[in-house]
Parts: sequence; structure tokens; C-alpha cells
Amino acid sequence: MRHILNTNTAEEPAADKHLEEEKQQKEKRDIKTLVLVSSLMSLCCIFMSIVNIYKHSDLLFSTILGAVLFLAAAVACWLSKSRRVGTSIAAVAVAVMFSWYAVTGGNDGFAILWILLVPSISLLACGFREGLFLSVYFALFLMALFYTPLRQYLQYDYGETFLFRFPLLYCIDMATSLAGFRIKDKFQEENQRYKLKLLSYNDDLEEEVKKQTTKVKNFSRQLISALAKTIDAKDRYTNGHSERVAEYARMLAAEMGKSKQEQEQIYNIGMLHDIGKIGISEEIINKTTKLTEEEYHIIKTHPLIGANILENISEMPEIAIGARWHHERYDGKGYPDGLKGEDIPEIARIIAIADAYDAMASNRSYRKVLPQSTVRSEIQKGRGTQFDPEIADLMLRLIDRDTEYHMKESGPSLS
Repeated sequence: MRHILNTNTAEEPAADKHLEEEKQQKEKRDIKTLVLVSSLMSLCCIFMSIVNIYKHSDLLFSTILGAVLFLAAAVACWLSKSRRVGTSIAAVAVAVMFSWYAVTGGNDGFAILWILLVPSISLLACGFREGLFLSVYFALFLMALFYTPLRQYLQYDYGETFLFRFPLLYCIDMATSLAGFRIKDKFQEENQRYKLKLLSYNDDLEEEVKKQTTKVKNFSRQLISALAKTIDAKDRYTNGHSERVAEYARMLAAEMGKSKQEQEQIYNIGMLHDIGKIGISEEIINKTTKLTEEEYHIIKTHPLIGANILENISEMPEIAIGARWHHERYDGKGYPDGLKGEDIPEIARIIAIADAYDAMASNRSYRKVLPQSTVRSEIQKGRGTQFDPEIADLMLRLIDRDTEYHMKESGPSLS
């Protein structure tokens, strides 16, 4: 069996970890079972000792010693966390008790029954190595006890017929027990083979799921990027705006201590925050002169258009948040819903300041990139009115860290 397992684990290294975990779990179960069985056997021996005291039986010594040894087996197994230690002590307890029973004859010849069941009981209760040792020990012990001058110390007359048939009966029982144990061993081997195949299949399946998940993520990322470029393409003066806003938003999320997964989510939301501009005519978006009141009203509808486009994406329900509320102000004077303070979703508050920052740090049709000091001053001025003060402080920290003013249009991302 060891050879088969080694071969399979060599062929299926991915299952090695699973087998080791299973082995550890089985060891823990075996230890708990042995502790429980040994404790119950100790209690049984205590009860039998009480009965033997009452009956003045010669078996009192064996039952008291059995109680002590079985209790020692339970304690040793529990403390050492080793099945072998507990099994060895339990085997000694069985050997002592049954040896004494063989001498005294048990109760009215009951020893005859368990003598013939020693091999099967030993192999079943103690395992192959300890069970085989006990079986051989009892075979030699009983042969010496029955067929040598030691017979004079027997306190029970087993009868000539039993003594004549004992070797054959014991050998039959031992052969049957070994055959049964071998069948169980073969079953365990087949079971292990099946588990190895199942684990290998499971690992292959998990790997395939990971590959497909990666493909879906890559496709989603590429699709979002394509949509963002489509949005930015409508405005020739803000090329790359969505990607920069998404990156600044991710940097703010990192400053806030958010997880990598949350940062990625905020990045995707930032990429599509202006998707509603798809519904606005290019004449209005690219107009270089001052917008009329009607045109400005049309521009202000793009958050609602974006939210309507994105709200049916059930796999990412948060993605519509940035689109709808990135023009809300902390003082409640923003649009489209006039939300105020903490009523504005945190994601939208992050996108809002990232959007405003890029608007100042990028070229526009009516001006060039603003100086970094001016951008910082405007963020500071909008703290608590236009922007969430805590998120504004984080943006100011990023600006102060960006000594070379890389955070601007055509500039590399801040590391």
C-alpha cells in the first residue's frame, strides 16, 4: 500500500497536500476514538472489579490492572497526540488481562470464546502491527500454557477435546482475520486510488476555473477600457481623462487602506464615471465658447444617463454609483440629486475629487494644465464644501508627495 501511495503521489504531486491533510485528519480521528474506547474500557474494568470484589473472584487482579492500563492508554494518547503510544499501552492492557483470564478460565469457561477471538479482536482494535503481535503472543503463550508442564497452574479445566482442537481453531481464526484485514487493506488502497484521481480531477477543474475566471476578468477589463476610450473619444480635449481619474481614485483608495480588490473595483468605477456623455452631442461637449444655460442643463444630465446605462449590470451593482453621483458636492450644492455629506456614497466622494483634480491637472480647450500649487490651493479651498474633508486631506498628501508633478496629463502615475 505504501508503494502504491508513493507511486501515485509521484504521478500526482498536486494531490500530495490533500493526502497529507487527510492523513492528519485521520490521525486526529483515530486518537479521539482510541481515547474514547480506552476510557470506556477503563470504566468497564472498574465495574468488573467491583463485581469481582463482591464475588471474591480470582479475576480481581486482572480487572484492576486493566482499569489502570486502559486509563493510562487514554491519558498517554491524549497528551502525546500519538495513536501508536496509546495503542501500545492498550495492547499491554489486553495482553495482561487476557493472559490472566487464560489462567483462571474466566467465568464458567467464558475464556474459551475470547481465546478463539483474540486474532480478529486484536487486528480490529489495535491495527495490523500491534494486532499481529498480540495474536502471536497469545498463540505462543497458550501453547505453552496448554501443552507444557505450565498446565499445572491452570485454575480451569478446559477439557481434552478443546485442547486437542485449539491449535487448528486458533490458526483458522488467525488466517481468517489476516484475510479479512488484507481485504480491508485492499479496499483502502482502492479508496486511496479513487481519492487521488478525484483530487487530481478537482485540481484540474480548479485550474480550469481559474483560467476561465482570469479570461473573464481580462475581458471585463478590456471591455471597460474600450468603453472608457469611446467616452473620451467624444471630447478631443480630454483624451485619457477616464483612465487618469480611475488611477487617482485607486491611489486614494490605497491611501484609505482599502484592499486590492476594493482598489480594483474603484478603478473600474472611475473608468466609467463619465459614460453618460455618450448621450450628449459632440457639439456641446467640444464647444470652446461658454455654454448656454440650456446646453449646461443638457451637460448636467450625463450622470443620470450614465446611471441608467450601468444600473442593470447585476454583477457590479456599485458601478453605477460613480456615474450618478460624481458631481455631488459635500455641501449639498451638487447635482443631480443634491446629496450632502455622508449621504453621498463614499465611492462617489472619491471619484468626485479625482475627477476635479484631473480637470485642473489636464489641458482644456480654454487653458493649459494648471500649476501644481494652484491645483493644491483649489483642493484645499474646496475641503469641506465641494469635497469630503478627509478624502481631500488624502489628495493633498498625494500632491505633496508628488514633488515632480507627475500627476498630470501625459505624466506617469505616482508610484
